[in-house]
Amino acid sequence: MSRLLRMGVLGVMLTALLAITPAAAQTRADRLWTGLMSRAPARIFVQAHRGDHESAPENSLRAFDDAVAAGVDIIELDVRRTRDGVLVIMHDPRVNRTTSGEGAVADLTFAQIEAMRLRGPGGAVMHDRVPTLPAALAKLRGRALVTVDIKDERLEVVPDIVATVRAAGMERRVLYYADNLAALELVRADDPQAFVLPLAQQAGDIAPLLARFGGAAVHLKPRYVTRALVDDLRRQQVISLVNVIHAQRTATDDLDEGYEAMAEAGVSIIQTNRPSSLLPYLNRRRLHVDVR
Repeated sequence: MSRLLRMGVLGVMLTALLAITPAAAQTRADRLWTGLMSRAPARIFVQAHRGDHESAPENSLRAFDDAVAAGVDIIELDVRRTRDGVLVIMHDPRVNRTTSGEGAVADLTFAQIEAMRLRGPGGAVMHDRVPTLPAALAKLRGRALVTVDIKDERLEVVPDIVATVRAAGMERRVLYYADNLAALELVRADDPQAFVLPLAQQAGDIAPLLARFGGAAVHLKPRYVTRALVDDLRRQQVISLVNVIHAQRTATDDLDEGYEAMAEAGVSIIQTNRPSSLLPYLNRRRLHVDVR
């Protein structure tokens, strides 16, 4: 066989290998990202608020595991930085409600927080510890998408968060949310392709936010969501997320019949405290396709 022919055969084999390997090596998170990035997903994605904390502590590795096992697509988690610079998963500015300890996250060292135990549903102290952001990303890598809610009010924390996501190799598997839009602008300054979810407090905010953040996605409030509004966003290939949570600070129940209204509106992502209720509902209506 001539050298040129051998090279040609090798080229064909390499091309075939490259064509086969990526699909074969795809993780669940890869498939979810591809579906979401279609910009007009044909199914509703379920986002578990602080994981599945109906039986495990919120924002715990066990709650994240349980959510993935249930078939959740996106895990939402909250990030703050300790006094000594460690990024931990914690919703409240103080640890009092969710752990066996006391004090502000920003005033405590990681060693102090690591010695605490998380409280489960009902407030009972459990064996779970407060996870770090690197540990949470490592737990979820390849298994689900992740929404990082930047809770720390100090904007200088944002580059550390983006760098941690980058170090985990999950830049294109993470979505970013923050109440402070300036934090999302800093995310974009660090990673221009980062997927951000700016919150529109009212319908009139949507167009300015899409212009400001590139028009890929928007976080909507249930009170003004209609089918016509969501259909218009779909025509613009804009992903819509709606939060059907009744009380974010206490992580209690979802809004009564929130599932039904948002499903009827056709939103792209529904965030819930109760994936064990939402997932069966969507599956019965064939609005959610489980990706394993």
